[in-house]
Amino acid sequence: MNPQLPTPLLTALFEAGALGCVAFTHSDEERPAGHRGVGALPARALASVEDAFFANSTTSVSRRQVMQRTVFERALAKVATSFGEVRVKVRAGSEILGRDPEFEDVASSLRAKVAVRRVVASQRRGAGPLLGNAEKV
Repeated sequence: MNPQLPTPLLTALFEAGALGCVAFTHSDEERPAGHRGVGALPARALASVEDAFFANSTTSVSRRQVMQRTVFERALAKVATSFGEVRVKVRAGSEILGRDPEFEDVASSLRAKVAVRRVVASQRRGAGPLLGNAEKV
C-alpha cells in the first residue's frame, strides 16, 4: 500500500464510526508490509467500518476478534495558558492520575507556529487541582 494512503484510510474509518485506529509499516518476509487496524468499534458500526476499510485500502481480508474495553473515569477541564485556553483531560480515581491536553487544542498551537512542548508545559503549570471545574465525559 502506498505510504500516503493510511491517512485517508484512517479518516474514512473514523468517519464510519471507529473509535480507535492504528496504521504502521513493518517488514514481512524481508519485504515491506503494512498493518492497519481498528482497535475500538461499536457493534452498530461494523458494516460501515468494514465497507470503509475495503474501499480505502488495498486489502481483501478482514480479521475480527471481540475484546472488552475499560474506560477509566475522566473529565474535561479548561486551563488558561499564555497561548490561550486549552481543554485538559483529567484522569482520576481517588486522586488525580493524569492531566493531558486535548490534542486538537495543542494542534491549533502548531498552526500558530508554537512548539507543542511549550503549550503542554504551560498547560501543566496552570492545571493545578482541576476536578472542581471539570465536567465528566
